[in-house]
Amino acid sequence: MVEACIGLVGGLFIGSTGAGLGLIVTPLLILAGYSPPVAVGTGLAVSVVAKLVGALVHRELGHWPGRDVWILLAGGVCGVAVALFLLEAALLPRHIDFDVWLKRALALMLILAAAALLKIDRVRGARLAVLGRTRALLLPIGAAVGTLQALTSAGSGSVLVPLLASTTDWT
Repeated sequence: MVEACIGLVGGLFIGSTGAGLGLIVTPLLILAGYSPPVAVGTGLAVSVVAKLVGALVHRELGHWPGRDVWILLAGGVCGVAVALFLLEAALLPRHIDFDVWLKRALALMLILAAAALLKIDRVRGARLAVLGRTRALLLPIGAAVGTLQALTSAGSGSVLVPLLASTTDWT
């Protein structure tokens, strides 16, 4: 029953704001007693389905940036590869307390999300687009957010959306 309520709250947030799985669902699952790795994995699994359906709906509504989205996705794939490297080569072999590390990383993502939301600057995004710099920023933005999301399950709505709003002229 608790999981259904968490899913409902997360679904409402992601449906209305684009953020919520990593920032709402993952911490709530941890508070409900799930281990941080299980909470992150669950958040990522639910995210795949929710984001795919949301992307298809927004494409049908005409809210699609065209070919530029592939640059962003390529960056995201690179970011996931970086996260995999960090987990396999740097974090797991050192026998760190992974649960504590994940909780701290998630807390950092919550702070980054709040800062990103406070720094949205649509004027800067339009200016960068006019200067032709938007496309050059998409790959590193995708890589950074992909890494953070793969590690914590947070970031795609709460950090990526403010970054895109401040670096593109996408409506």
